[in-house]
Amino acid sequence: MRKGTCGICSQDVVLAANVAHNAVDVSRLLTGLRQLLVPGGTLVLVESCREHYPIATSIQFLMSARPGVPAAGSGDLRAGTGRIFLSREQWLAQLTAAGLTPALALPEVDDPLAALGQHVFAAVR
Repeated sequence: MRKGTCGICSQDVVLAANVAHNAVDVSRLLTGLRQLLVPGGTLVLVESCREHYPIATSIQFLMSARPGVPAAGSGDLRAGTGRIFLSREQWLAQLTAAGLTPALALPEVDDPLAALGQHVFAAVR
């Protein structure tokens, strides 16, 4: 960690593992995370990029919003879709829209591991 020149930014690396999909608005979350990074800092995301129905059943209980609290995804591109997870392409587009430069997205689309749906993204401020 170091002091940034922007007043807010001070982190060299921010790691978010299987939590970003819980955001009400992913674009707002990513913009906030970008602001935490020093110029040249890296955001690393680990996220599921496809629905896993056995997992989604249990996640639904965890992601059910309390009365009066917006539900995860209700303020972004998932609103009204019933989806919990963004696709690989959607994550890359959201990172770019938040002012980050995607530097890594694994596994590659044609990799056999892609079928599992778990991805790692790294993007630079």
